[in-house]
Amino acid sequence: MKSSFTTIIVLTFKLIICFANSLHNVSNINFSEVYENSEDTLRLSLDGSKTVLKFTGNTPTFLVGLTQYNHTEIKQIMQSSEWVTND
Repeated sequence: MKSSFTTIIVLTFKLIICFANSLHNVSNINFSEVYENSEDTLRLSLDGSKTVLKFTGNTPTFLVGLTQYNHTEIKQIMQSSEWVTND
């Protein structure tokens, strides 16, 4: 009798909200160190002033010192009127 196993890999992402203008119009984002792969894939707040960056492992140097959030925390923040319209 063959037994089969399913391997489940759970990645624990770290998420950071940063001010887009503090990154000099996102030109300082090292896209090789985060899961977003270009400016086109950034999720911006409604007014365009903030973005969320996702990474695993060590904190990228350009994000050191910024507050980190887990998935539950960022989900709650991104359901606020700063990120979604209540139409």
